[in-house]
Amino acid sequence: PGYFDRLYDEQRSFVSISELPGTSPGQPVYYLSTKEDLLRISKSSVGWFGHLRADVLDLGYVKLAYQDMYGKDVTTGKSLWVNLTANPHNIMNLKEASISYSQNNTRYINFLEPRNASASVLGRVVYSLGENADLVGRYSEIYNDVNGD
Repeated sequence: PGYFDRLYDEQRSFVSISELPGTSPGQPVYYLSTKEDLLRISKSSVGWFGHLRADVLDLGYVKLAYQDMYGKDVTTGKSLWVNLTANPHNIMNLKEASISYSQNNTRYINFLEPRNASASVLGRVVYSLGENADLVGRYSEIYNDVNGD
């Protein structure tokens, strides 16, 4: 679940930085890595995953999921996902409004600083334009480099 999370499509590739051997110190080399490349260097692990969905009357639902993966040389296996979704029937043409928060693959879930390097906030609104057409609005905050280093 931490690999195929809701950010999977947005983070299939990313820019990596390293130093080229034999060059002057501090000369960065930028290259493109894919998420699939991470599987080659991933360590085996075991763990558990729990998922809870609760319907709230006829208004929407709440989803909560937690995973804790551990193993030899695996230190970043904790993930938390929370999603609140409203399906309002009394607002004309509004199909869905949702907000999600997650912390993925971290050493520990940080409740004191919710804006940390493993966190993301996503929002989504779906408005029906017609029988076969929807307008989808998306909002996202992904804190990859929250400390600016």
